[in-house]
Amino acid sequence: MSSLRRRAQDLAGKVAVITGASRGIGRAIALNLASRGCSILGTCVTAESITLINSMNEEINSHFTSFNQKHSVKIHGINCSILSPSCAQTIADTLVEHFSSRVDIFINNAADARDAALGELTVEGIQESMISNIQTPVLIVEEFVKRKMFQPESRIVYISSIRSRQPWSGQLMYSAGKSAGESLCRTWSMAFGGKEEKFLFMDGTTANSVTVGITQTDSLMKCPPDALENFKREFIPLQSSPKFGQPEDVADVVGMLCSRDARWITGTVVSASGVPLSAIKAVILHSAKFNTLPSVSTMPLYEPLNSIKKEIRSLILQPLTAGAEIQCSTSTISLLDSPEFEALSYVWGDASFQETIAFNDVPTKVTKNLYTALQYLRQPDKPRCLWVDALCINQQDLRERNQQVAMMGEVYTSAKPVLIWLGEADDGSDDALALLPTVLAVDEVQEEASQKLFSFYIQLVEREWFSRLWTIQELVLATQDPLLGCGHTWTTWSTLFGAWQKIALIEFSKMGMVIYSAQKEKGGKNGEAPAPNPVGFRPSAIKIDLLNNLRSGVTHHQQDQTLCDLILNTNSSNATEPRDRIYGLVGMLPPSLRQEITVDYARPLGTVFAEAAAHMFRHGKGAFLRSGMDLMGLSSDLTFPSWVPRIGNKMLLNPTRFYPPGIGVSGAGADAVNGSVDEDLKTLRIRGLPIDTVLEKISFDKGGDCLVKFSQIEALADKAREVALLNKVEKPDARPYLTPFKTKEPLWRTLIANKAYSAGARELAPDSYGEMYRRLLGVHTTDLLEKKIDNEDASIREYRLCLLNILPGNCFFITSTGFCGIGPDVVEKGDQLVVLFGAPAPFVLRENCGEQDGNGEGIEGETVYKLCGVAYVAGIMDGEIVDEVYCEDLEDDVVYVVR
Repeated sequence: MSSLRRRAQDLAGKVAVITGASRGIGRAIALNLASRGCSILGTCVTAESITLINSMNEEINSHFTSFNQKHSVKIHGINCSILSPSCAQTIADTLVEHFSSRVDIFINNAADARDAALGELTVEGIQESMISNIQTPVLIVEEFVKRKMFQPESRIVYISSIRSRQPWSGQLMYSAGKSAGESLCRTWSMAFGGKEEKFLFMDGTTANSVTVGITQTDSLMKCPPDALENFKREFIPLQSSPKFGQPEDVADVVGMLCSRDARWITGTVVSASGVPLSAIKAVILHSAKFNTLPSVSTMPLYEPLNSIKKEIRSLILQPLTAGAEIQCSTSTISLLDSPEFEALSYVWGDASFQETIAFNDVPTKVTKNLYTALQYLRQPDKPRCLWVDALCINQQDLRERNQQVAMMGEVYTSAKPVLIWLGEADDGSDDALALLPTVLAVDEVQEEASQKLFSFYIQLVEREWFSRLWTIQELVLATQDPLLGCGHTWTTWSTLFGAWQKIALIEFSKMGMVIYSAQKEKGGKNGEAPAPNPVGFRPSAIKIDLLNNLRSGVTHHQQDQTLCDLILNTNSSNATEPRDRIYGLVGMLPPSLRQEITVDYARPLGTVFAEAAAHMFRHGKGAFLRSGMDLMGLSSDLTFPSWVPRIGNKMLLNPTRFYPPGIGVSGAGADAVNGSVDEDLKTLRIRGLPIDTVLEKISFDKGGDCLVKFSQIEALADKAREVALLNKVEKPDARPYLTPFKTKEPLWRTLIANKAYSAGARELAPDSYGEMYRRLLGVHTTDLLEKKIDNEDASIREYRLCLLNILPGNCFFITSTGFCGIGPDVVEKGDQLVVLFGAPAPFVLRENCGEQDGNGEGIEGETVYKLCGVAYVAGIMDGEIVDEVYCEDLEDDVVYVVR
C-alpha cells in the first residue's frame, strides 16, 4: 500500500473505464482513481489479469480501512481484447449490468506497441496497430455517446507515448497511432465541451492526451540489458529528469486531469516524462486551451479590467492610411464616464476560416467574417473607436468573460451608435438599400419597385445575422437608431423597417393577408363629414417584424419584459453556446431583475437552465411555461432536473397539442403564482390537486397507425366506463364528486384535444366532427393509411387531419377510476395525473423511487416525483376539478416535490 496515500474523495460515486488495467500504468491509474472514491471497470486479455484487477478490491478496502474512511468503490475486471470488433459493445454491456449504465472517466491505456521496422511491415500488422491504437478507442467513445453513458463533466484521457514526438523507424505504426490519438482528443474536446446541442447530456466533458516517457513497468524491465541501455541513451537526454519514470508518476498526472480542477483543460497534450508533478501542473495550467475565439496569447494582449468601475476595452481600428494590413489596439474605458464608441453587431462566423490581423502589435487570428467587417469599417484617414466582443473581451479569461457578458447590455445601450454588419453586398443589395429612403418619402410605391424590394427583404432575412440570438440584444438595446450595412452601403434600422412596413402592406394585400378597418380622418373638406380612411393590419411575417417588436417593447416597456417572454420570442434563434440562451437575454430584462441571473460559463448547463426556470417561478410564469415546453423529463442527464425546460429545443411544438381550447384545467387558479425552487436548484415544490393514476394505455407511432387502432381505442374507452361504474359501486365514498366529469366528454373530442383543425388551434371542435368520427369508424383501415377516400367520404378529411396532428408519437390512456385522456408516450401504468395551479393542462408525474439527495442520504418524509410532461384529461379541461372541488372545499391542495 505504499503507493496509496490518503486522498480527498473527490471522485466518489463516479465510474471509470480503463483499458489495460491489470498491470503497470493502467493499474496505477486504477488505484489512484479508486483511492479517491471512483469505481473501476478494467479490461485485460487473460484470466490471470482479471484476477489481478479484481484483487485491487482487497487493496482498496485495506487502504480505506487504514484511514478509517467509508467507501463504496467497486472494481470489476473483464476479458476484452482491444483487437476484438465487439470490444466497445462488451464494455458498454458490462456498464449496464454492473455500473448503472454510466461512465464518468474513460482512460484509453491499452495499446499495441509491437515492433515493426520499415521494410518489414505487413498488411495484417498495420491493420492491427490501427485497430488497437485508433479504431477501438473511437468505437468505445462512440458506444458511450450513442447510449448516453457519459455524464456531465466527464473526462477522456488518451495515454500516448513519447514516440508520438520522437518517432522511431522500428515502431512506425505505433508512433503514427499515438499521434492520431492525440488528434482525436482535440476533436473530442471541441465536440463534447457543451457547444453542440446533441451532446448536451455530457456538457463540460474534457478530452486530453498524456504523452508518457520511459516508465519502469514490468514490461520494460523484462527487456534485455542492452535494450535498456539503448533506451537510456535515446530518451534520457530528452527528459528533464535523468531516470525512468514510475507508473505512479503517470497516474498522478492522469488523476489530476480527471479532477474537477482540470475542467478548463481540454484538447491538450500533457507530457509526463519524469518532470516533477508540481512543474507539470504549472505547465498544464499555463497551457490550458479554452476552445474559444480568438486564438491569442493572454498576457501580452490584455490588462485586467475593473468591473466595479464598469471598465471595458475599446478597439482602436487604424485607418486605410496606416497600410494594407488591418491594425488595431485596445484602450481601457469606463462606462461610468459616458465614453464615445461604436459597438459592432455581427456574426462571428466559421472558426475554421481565419485571417491574421495586427492586434496590440501581435499577429492574431480572427474569423474571416470579422476580418471582412474590419476591412469595411476602416476609415480613410482617421482611427475608429469600436467595441468588438471577440477582441475587446479576453475570451481565455473565464472570470473576465463572465463579468463582461453580464455588462454587454450596458455596452450596447451606451454605444453611439450600434453598427449592424450583415456581410458583403450581393446582387442588388446596394440598389435596394439606396432606394429605401425614397420609398419612405413617397405616398405611392411603384409596383415594380415594390416587388423588387419585397424580394430583397425576403432574401435579406436569410442572412445569418437575423438567425443569431446575441444579435437580438445588440439591436433592441441600442438607444440611438442603429446603422445597418451590407458591404459599403449603410442605412438606419428605422429606414429599413419603415420601408418594409410599406412594402409588406402592399404585397400582403395582394395575397389577401391584410385586414382593413375604417378610420375617420380628422376633418372633411368644406364642412363635409370626414371620409373613412382604411387602415390595414398585416401579419408579422418575417424576422424584421419580430425584432422590431422586441426593440419597441424593450425601449418603451422594459419594466414589463419577463424572461419567460424573451425565451419564447427567441426560441427560433441560434446560439452556438447553449448557455447563451439565457445569458444572451439578461441585458433585455429590467435592471432590477438582471442580478437574479448569474453569468458563469463554468456552471453545468443544467444549473444554468434551472436557475432561469427558478427565476420564472418566482415571477409567476413557472407553471404556465412548463406546460408549453419540451421538458427534460426522464432524461439520463443528471444535471437537469425533470422540471427544467429544453430551452431552444423546439419547445413549443409538442406539449401545446394538449392545451384545451377553453380556460384550461386550472380554472379559477389559472393566474396563480405557484412553485418555488430550493437553493440546490434541483428541487421544485409546487401546489396542485391529484386527478388519478394511469391504468392502461395504447401507444401510437409517429406515422399514421392511430388511424388503424380505432377498435382498440373504443375497447379501452369501454373499459374506462366499466372501471368508473365499478369504482362507484365498490367505493361509493371515494371522491364521488368526480364521477360526472368522467362521462362529460365524448371520445371523439378527447382524441383531438377538443380542438378544431385550424391554424390557431384554439377553436372548440364543432359538433360536426362527431359525425366525421363515426364515418371514420366505417372506413377500411387500408384506405385510411393510403389516403384512398372517395368523394362521398371527403367530409371525414378534416377530422382525420386533426387526429394526425395530435396522436402520432403519443398515447391514449385510461385511469384507475375511469378517466380517459391523451398524453406523451412516456406515460406508464402507475403515473399520477395532477393539476398544477397556473397551468392550462394537467401534468404527468412519476414517483422517483429511491431518490437521494446530493449527500447520498434518503429524503425522509417526502415523496419525490419526476415530471414526465403534460396531458389532456377528458371532462376536466375547463377547470372543473379546481372550481367545483377545490374552491368548494371538497379537497385540499397537495405540495408536490419534483426533481
